[in-house]
Amino acid sequence: MIVSALALLVILFYEAVGQASSSVSKHVFSRFIKMMPVINILVLVFRYADRIAGGNLVLRYQGETPGTAAGYREKTLNTFTANRLNVFVDDLNLWKENPILGVGTGASYYLRKNTRRVAAHVELSRLLSEHGLFGLTYFLILCVLGYKVFRRSLRTPFGSVLFAIFILALSTSFHSAMRTFVTPLLLGLSLIVVADPEEAVE
Repeated sequence: MIVSALALLVILFYEAVGQASSSVSKHVFSRFIKMMPVINILVLVFRYADRIAGGNLVLRYQGETPGTAAGYREKTLNTFTANRLNVFVDDLNLWKENPILGVGTGASYYLRKNTRRVAAHVELSRLLSEHGLFGLTYFLILCVLGYKVFRRSLRTPFGSVLFAIFILALSTSFHSAMRTFVTPLLLGLSLIVVADPEEAVE
């Protein structure tokens, strides 16, 4: 939900900056005013969803779990990230031990010390631990593609939308249930080149 809201704000704000000419601050301010209804809708939707969940949605984003609420578990960055931090650290340790080739596809699931038999949660750490230098190369290529989407977003129609889609794609790679399908799908969509029909005719 947070990532989706961020992507929507990027579309509106980034478009404002891109279209601003001489009076940047005035244009951005006017766009910000137009964004207020969208922000209000997002807040209302979140509050409604939290109400349906019995208040557990807000608690989840605050890092609260049944253990921390009962007082027998300390609230840490790891509990806040739903054990992603431990998995990430274990993956980095595996990469440190196997920096070139990694441990092999799917092997990190069995080889992590503290999070053994826990599914990979973050695609970046999985790439590093299982594919080593090749995984790092892939991620760097991804960063270069993202930079190209960013540069192109000011010059092409719907560029801000494509840039927001790339942000969504990169962000969903940190979610274990979405990174294998949603991330590559959105990456492909973000790399689409949208041409101006008038320029294409010329």
